[in-house]
Amino acid sequence: MVYALGFVDLVHLALQDHGLLQSGLGAADLALILAIQPLFARTSARLRLAALAAQALLVFLPALLIGHMWVAMAGILASNGLRTLSDRTRWVAFGGVALLAGAVQLWRGGAATTAFVVVSTAMTALALHGFARMAAVRAAGRTEIARSAVAQERLRVSRDLHDLLGYGLSAIQVKSELSRKLVPEDPEGAQEELTEVLEIVRRTLGDVRSIARGYRPLSLQEVSDSTKALLAAAEIEVVMRLDHAPLPPRVDLVLAAVLREGITNVLRHSKAGSCQIAVLAREGHVELDIVNDGVGDPGDGAGSGVVNMAERVGELGGRLRARQLGTDRFHLHVSVPLDATAA
Repeated sequence: MVYALGFVDLVHLALQDHGLLQSGLGAADLALILAIQPLFARTSARLRLAALAAQALLVFLPALLIGHMWVAMAGILASNGLRTLSDRTRWVAFGGVALLAGAVQLWRGGAATTAFVVVSTAMTALALHGFARMAAVRAAGRTEIARSAVAQERLRVSRDLHDLLGYGLSAIQVKSELSRKLVPEDPEGAQEELTEVLEIVRRTLGDVRSIARGYRPLSLQEVSDSTKALLAAAEIEVVMRLDHAPLPPRVDLVLAAVLREGITNVLRHSKAGSCQIAVLAREGHVELDIVNDGVGDPGDGAGSGVVNMAERVGELGGRLRARQLGTDRFHLHVSVPLDATAA
């Protein structure tokens, strides 16, 4: 916009009868004013002050040399003053530039247009200043959005890695301990368990890569099947009941992640001998319940993943409750609305 105003002033100079030399000097002066303008964007405060002083000299110099007053350059100068000077001086300088432009116009014999010059200088300065502030606000908004997106992505990766690696490492530990027990009496069985460990490792590595790509497929049925095998390998008696119609993709994904994390906590934070798992659809909601025994001190069965699980469930408008039952049983209850796909 500043350079468009410069073009207007250049046309105004060409239309005046100043002669070739004076017009050339005026054009050179205008070019210098516009050349200084970029310094107000990316330089230090001291350099901006020097640029403001130089621009002020160049704006009013043509009035002394060739008797020509710029139409818009005084407004640009006042706008730069608003951007550069402190709160105490910027508005004083703004008024001073507008009045000085009017005084020069009056001195040149343009009494009829003096008020117009003062008003146009002020309006040009305020308009340019407003556009600059709007651009700064938009840039700050884009920066804040970018920072928020980065923070959300970091949270997603952190949460997915916690869920994935916690379950995968627990499965590897359980299978490895079973393999060690089987080595003396059943080497072939131990070899089969070690083969499964390698498969878990490969699958976990693939899941880690998918997290980096922003997509990690996970289904409640797959996690339910692997949960049965994992708890059986850990010599935990499991009773599982799945009674629901096909679930919306987001609900299925979240319940799969919660089941995986819940079972990881059973393996890590309890000495469970039995575990009951149920996924039931009831009155527009689907509910997941995990109950296990072998819990020691209150809270041992919860694990650090409860916060992650609660966040996932809360994003769908659901609720999560983790509590101790009696002296050694732990209950994890999750309820999610079936119409949560729009959450």
